[in-house]
Amino acid sequence: MKNFHPYNDLTGKSSICAQLNTTKWFLGIQLIIVLILFTFSISLAQNSNIFQVSDNRSEVISVLSTDSNIDVEHFMRLRYDLQPTIFIENNSIANISEEGISVVRLDDMSSNEILKNDIPGFHTTELLFIVIKETSDLQQQIDVQALTNFDRLKYIFLLSYVPVSDEDINKLLINADSSISIIYSFATDN
Repeated sequence: MKNFHPYNDLTGKSSICAQLNTTKWFLGIQLIIVLILFTFSISLAQNSNIFQVSDNRSEVISVLSTDSNIDVEHFMRLRYDLQPTIFIENNSIANISEEGISVVRLDDMSSNEILKNDIPGFHTTELLFIVIKETSDLQQQIDVQALTNFDRLKYIFLLSYVPVSDEDINKLLINADSSISIIYSFATDN
């Protein structure tokens, strides 16, 4: 009968322990790789079309130029030049003109339900401009998929008077299609 020797002659370690250590190491490496890939894919899915910009025009151009899906010149015209606009505040609508509306400006988050209505100007709107005045405004939600009358919507711009993050924007604007670019900025005057 042969005597059992607990050590491998080559390594000086138990062969069973060596196999267990190798298996643990291999599983540990696999787990780390899976976690890195999972984290990376979630961050890409949530933030791929959200951009934080300052109110400095050259910086806005610089940041937005990194995304080939954004027509930066067109966005800049919509955001900074005078456009036919519908203003929504206190659950009422005011507009400059009846035709060719390019911008809808929501100055009051508690009036966001109006965005679901079939207003003729919504069909030509390319920029939805949302003003966030208070932290409580971030508790509201806008289901972007429910804005079915915004046939041409390309951009959602948020001007915030309170601190806001990409995560806050994802919670505020649910079901946002990846074809819509979401841009936010902090207001420079309070």
